Amino acid sequence: MRLIPTSFRASIVAITALASLIAAAAMGYAHYRTHRASCESNLAQLLGLSASESATRVERWLEQRRELTASIAGNTTLIEELRRMRQLKPEDDEYFLSLYRLKQELDQNTLSRQFIYEITVHDPQTGRVLLASTGDDVDLPSADDNDDGVAEARNVPWISPIFASEILLPDESRTSSPGVPCMFIAAPIHDGDELFGVLRVRVRVLDIGENLLRAADYSDAYATSDTYVVSGDGFFLSPSHFEQRLKASGRIKQRSMLDLKIQTPTGNVFTSAFQQSQKLPKTPTTLQQADLGGYEGIFGKKEVGAWARVNGTDWVCIAEIDQAEAYAPLTQLTRITLLFSVGIGVLVIGLTMWLSGRIVAPLKSLAGAATRLASGDRTVRCRMDRADEIGRLATAFDHMADAVDTTMTDLEQKAQQLTASNQQLESELAQRHRIEHELRDANVFLDSVIDNIPIMLFMKDAEDLRIIRYNKAGQELVGYSAEEMIGKTDFDLFPPEEAEFFARKDREVLNGLKRVDIEEEEILTDKGIRILHTKKIPVCDEHGKPRFLLGIAEDITEKKQT
Repeated sequence: MRLIPTSFRASIVAITALASLIAAAAMGYAHYRTHRASCESNLAQLLGLSASESATRVERWLEQRRELTASIAGNTTLIEELRRMRQLKPEDDEYFLSLYRLKQELDQNTLSRQFIYEITVHDPQTGRVLLASTGDDVDLPSADDNDDGVAEARNVPWISPIFASEILLPDESRTSSPGVPCMFIAAPIHDGDELFGVLRVRVRVLDIGENLLRAADYSDAYATSDTYVVSGDGFFLSPSHFEQRLKASGRIKQRSMLDLKIQTPTGNVFTSAFQQSQKLPKTPTTLQQADLGGYEGIFGKKEVGAWARVNGTDWVCIAEIDQAEAYAPLTQLTRITLLFSVGIGVLVIGLTMWLSGRIVAPLKSLAGAATRLASGDRTVRCRMDRADEIGRLATAFDHMADAVDTTMTDLEQKAQQLTASNQQLESELAQRHRIEHELRDANVFLDSVIDNIPIMLFMKDAEDLRIIRYNKAGQELVGYSAEEMIGKTDFDLFPPEEAEFFARKDREVLNGLKRVDIEEEEILTDKGIRILHTKKIPVCDEHGKPRFLLGIAEDITEKKQT
């Protein structure tokens, strides 16, 4: 199946349709990006505001309990009774009267504050419980109750981490149950620099109820919205919309048991919140972050959310919405944009097909005429009676066909002339090749003669006296091969005195343009000193300028010796 259009009309339709679709898609994408940016900005603002306001309310919730604990610890009656007890012995009647008055004071605070479930006064040194007051539905702690926070609260108020209560506390259904999440808030009991004890209050974490967070919630805008508080260890500290679903799925049995822990993949808003929150000191710090890219929530659904840290703790308030609901307007916009783009594409394709039919038919006629002209039919003409661009194109084609006919006729005549000229050139080239062949044969013969002459024959360049030819007799005489001598001067091959003598005689021949006959000259060879009878003549070009020096040397050493 062909994917690329083969006709002009199909190409016009395809290109126009593609261009219109690309333009529509580009406009739709730009519109989508603008709306997405606006949607994300609104989501980030909404989620961030909900998380930060919830964190502020939880901070206020903690601060109220911390201030109340410090207020109880600073009670004048409490301080005076403890000062009096310090001066008495446990067996004194007055000592027990002071204890009774202290108990009344503590019971009054316990019963008047619904969120205080236990108040204990500890010895600041040993941590031992001196006095305890509990609500009606709370067990009284034993005398050897733990001393958590006593040492830490000797100077400043202290808040403990979340833990499962070891005594019975009312759960969310107001039924006394073990393991209810709670924490201690402790404050020093002192008058100036004098420390009398440490007062510790047990607070139920479940009192961070849904109403506390609902004031900052956004459930009116989104059905799947939720805001809840999570500790740095990943435990839920407040009710959430999906709590009943967790109970129904069997992941938890009771909310009062401290086992509702987040178990989600890494890389989402939870892990980001915990990791960054744990790195910071528990001092007032603004810390907030949103995750709008989508992360896997408690039940594996994609969520978008934001979190804010509760200052002074490792807790975070998380506000989140189901991703599908959060981006539902964008999804609807995408569908509308897609339908709009398809509609524009169909309209443009129909209009393009109608217009192309009006244009392509005469163009196809022109294309057929051009094909016939290209195949050699010089009689073809279009003859269109139209005043538009296509008519002018047809007229231009007819003029071109006339010009082609005239040009081809001239070319045929010139081709005949060129054929005759080529035949003459081929004859001349054949004769030239024959002469070159004869010259090569002559050069081969001459080289053979020179190499086989029994006396030394050499040739030098007239410019720099470099050796360009040395026959075999010369090579055997001086003891150098032709490869070793070609391109060298006498100074490269012979002793300086000999080379100077040879060069002087060479210049004498070239400058005087005459033959020089050297009856005797000595030359150092690998066979020792040899005596040569040498003749040198210049070889000139057509202008009489010497180009080479030709030398013939005969070894007359034996003749001289005899």
